[in-house]
Amino acid sequence: MKYLMLFVLVYNLASAKGNTNNLHFVKANNLDIIDSKELVVEKSRAVNSKKWVIIAPGFADGKFDPMYRVITKELTEAGFNVLRFSWLEMLSIKDPHIDNHRLQRRLVKQLKIYLERKYSASSIGIIAKSWGARITANFPDDFLRGFNSIVLLAPNCSSREDFDERYSKVLSLIRDSKIIISKEDPYCKFKALENSESYQRYSEKFTFLEKSNHGFRLSSSEASYKNFLFIAKKMTDK
Repeated sequence: MKYLMLFVLVYNLASAKGNTNNLHFVKANNLDIIDSKELVVEKSRAVNSKKWVIIAPGFADGKFDPMYRVITKELTEAGFNVLRFSWLEMLSIKDPHIDNHRLQRRLVKQLKIYLERKYSASSIGIIAKSWGARITANFPDDFLRGFNSIVLLAPNCSSREDFDERYSKVLSLIRDSKIIISKEDPYCKFKALENSESYQRYSEKFTFLEKSNHGFRLSSSEASYKNFLFIAKKMTDK
């Protein structure tokens, strides 16, 4: 199949009150256009590698965020191809809570199919940060099992119970799964994680950074880069 139908959500400007009945899909059939405008595809240095990683970013993060660039460099040097995108470009909506994640999940499913059909991907992992982590954790079990690896960066939570409810199944279903988060992350308190059932059962899958914000940034660009590089190297740890 030469062209894969990729559905991109557009928001009808008339739906100022958030009425989901006004949401509709627009079909984008030309993969070359999708490649050049909406997606960033970076190939591995390994010849003919069929191993892919999708980076599902934070909601407001751009696909050229410095951390994702560092992660991509580390992955491509380790033999992985990487696909990056921006939610705000792929889904032209302003309210991330609209429609209970259904359309966002559908987008990730379409991207996975895209890699399987266009690039004959033999294995696909996903790195999901913040909002992307919430979308990923909401997938049905069977779809989650289709990923060879899952890394959740700075997942959001409001309490110990909320964390377990959202993310424990990812850790239990996927052998190669990790959570990387700062102890000072304001959107998921360290105490909530430390006391969670998920951490008690899967502590070896958690990596805590001592200091940084929700985006793993520190006061200087040099210190932030060191954080990004540390996180990137964790991606290929077994």
